[in-house]
Amino acid sequence: MTLNMRDMIIETASELFMKQGYLATSTRQIAKKLNITQPALYFHFKNKEELYTEVLSTFTHEIGVNLNALMAQETSFYQKLYSMGDYLQRSHVVNFSMMMHDISNELSEETQFTIFIIWKKNYFDPFDTYFIQLEKWLRPELSALAASRHFLRNLSAYIMEDQNYQMMSDLDLGTMVDIFLRGIVKPEYLSQIY
Repeated sequence: MTLNMRDMIIETASELFMKQGYLATSTRQIAKKLNITQPALYFHFKNKEELYTEVLSTFTHEIGVNLNALMAQETSFYQKLYSMGDYLQRSHVVNFSMMMHDISNELSEETQFTIFIIWKKNYFDPFDTYFIQLEKWLRPELSALAASRHFLRNLSAYIMEDQNYQMMSDLDLGTMVDIFLRGIVKPEYLSQIY
């Protein structure tokens, strides 16, 4: 299948943004890599910020589709959560901390809000759905959404590219998921999770 120019721009920009970050990537660099002029790039995207938003939208849409597919599988609650975390760990090609820095420091408030909506739909919502299904088994002082956000914070340590911030290798993802579930689920319901 041949990509059209807009898709080629998104693909090339995605490679550069994910590797170098928003600030270090220029539209000139993207155009040069595609052997097109900057005006040709601007024909498809008004500015670098619009292009970055489209790159993140494309990237996170695929993530959301796959997380929702994992949620739909007929497996244990433990296996679903492990599979979702493992998928993000294996497929996340971005330096997450650099991307979060770029979004909060380099983009307009309007674009930040747009990206938040995109992320909520594709990252947060599948995990929220998972924890809502577990809600009747959660300890009474915990809400499903609080459990979801806390799990995602824990998981972020497993998907960071920067080796200085990664968790110690002696605590693998499966162990983290097990510890997390044992901490949030009422003891009498643990057998229904595994």
